[in-house]
Amino acid sequence: MSRCFLGGVAFSPDSRWVVTGSFDMTARLRLLPVADLLAHARRTVGRNLSTNEWQVAMPRQPWFGAFPGLPIPME
Repeated sequence: MSRCFLGGVAFSPDSRWVVTGSFDMTARLRLLPVADLLAHARRTVGRNLSTNEWQVAMPRQPWFGAFPGLPIPME
């Protein structure tokens, strides 16, 4: 019998943890600190997140203009 495993990724409900599955049948659990998520967002988006985007990325975290000097999009 052969096994087939597809890689994947899943986030915890609070978006602080991610688990990845690999083709070699391993799984890894990683902590994603909010500061790291914000740094990634700044590099990727180049602006502040809207309140809706913030709630998707970081539920239960209060919104604030995290990136001084960068635009804040209108909803």
